[in-house]
Amino acid sequence: MPVIYSNNASTTLSAGINNSTTTIGIASASGFPSIGSGEYYFATIANTNNTKIEVVKVTAGTTSLTVTRAQDGTTAQAFDSGDNFQLRVTAATLGAATKTDVNITGGAIAGAAISNDAIDSQHYADGSIDHAHLSNDCIDGDNIQDDAIDSEHYTDGSIDTAHIADDAVTAAKLANSINTDIATGVTANTTANAALPKAGGAMTGNVTHADNVRAQFGAGNDLEIYHDGTDSFIHDSGSGNLELRTNGVQIGIMAINGSEYMGKFVQGNQVELYHNNSKKIETTANGVTVTGNVYATGAFGKDDTDKIQFSDNTNINFVVNGNDEMRLEADGDLHVDGDVIAYSTTISDAALKYDINPVEFALDKINQLKGVSYKYKHNDRESAGLLAQDVEKVMPSAVSTKKLPLATGTDKEYKTLHYDSMTAILVEAIKELTAKVKKLENK
Repeated sequence: MPVIYSNNASTTLSAGINNSTTTIGIASASGFPSIGSGEYYFATIANTNNTKIEVVKVTAGTTSLTVTRAQDGTTAQAFDSGDNFQLRVTAATLGAATKTDVNITGGAIAGAAISNDAIDSQHYADGSIDHAHLSNDCIDGDNIQDDAIDSEHYTDGSIDTAHIADDAVTAAKLANSINTDIATGVTANTTANAALPKAGGAMTGNVTHADNVRAQFGAGNDLEIYHDGTDSFIHDSGSGNLELRTNGVQIGIMAINGSEYMGKFVQGNQVELYHNNSKKIETTANGVTVTGNVYATGAFGKDDTDKIQFSDNTNINFVVNGNDEMRLEADGDLHVDGDVIAYSTTISDAALKYDINPVEFALDKINQLKGVSYKYKHNDRESAGLLAQDVEKVMPSAVSTKKLPLATGTDKEYKTLHYDSMTAILVEAIKELTAKVKKLENK
């Protein structure tokens, strides 16, 4: 960085400064050096009676100066607006004049004034001779030692194809700097652009990415494909959709060995989901087909007002039009908000029946029955009623045989009693008793 000078430059501060200010305003730039790239000069700040003095290094600006404070053994201090800002001869100024970074004006030293070999490499500062000071062809191959120039001495674009002789660059020179595939292609008289087409074309070899090195697509790198060492990712951060399209019949997701499907998406038809290569869910034209069990922690239904709602280990609610219409509880109780209509027990329209006959000898049949109290074996619940085996003897149509797996845990069949059938016997028995009473009363 060269120091620059001018004579008798003097002005004043345009504003006060403290001891840490690094941008200083001066009233006038007249007489002060114009600072170029990499240049500087030393200036002295002094109050009006010279009781406070500080040397600063000015590195940029005209009337608003960028400075480095406390130079040449002085201390950074506060100064007032109107204090002096001057170019004075200081030790720092003289010391800089003896350094190799001082500019020498053009023509100050002529070639005739320098004897042969008077200046060699030890007299040059780094960067003191650039290409502008070298005449064309002044340096040829005879003047350059082996290995004296390497890649750090080349500027971008300094070597183009016009300066490379035919066959000067071989595959061995390219192998480490590009890659083996391109180097081999060059050896086989194939250009690098053909081996690695940047403007389109077919790659002739694999493109390998290290872990966490991403293949990126789109102007904003919206789509990335990469492997992080454990998992593989297709990452889409764009604002549009991520679409998989096929010109074939289906898109399949398979295990790496290709022998096990995880999912199929068939064009114009079904979507299939697999577990352990066994199809479990398939969409159809009519809905969804499930192979196996379906478990839910919420509800099944048409919408939130028409559904079957499951409560964990408590009950199952049947909701219609937003209302609980039926509830099955964990203890086996079934609550229905309305009538329970079953064809086998409650339908009694004469239009649905034939071979209708009155029950005969009803009172005799009643006399063969006995009312009993009892307890159920599966839950010790007390109850009272009739025994199906007794009823079956006098009225077989009132008794059926059914499996009771919820109560017994087996497929064994047991006798069940239609208590509504007993109503007919009771009605006819009462009528027979009534007739006997009237007959006794008439005697």
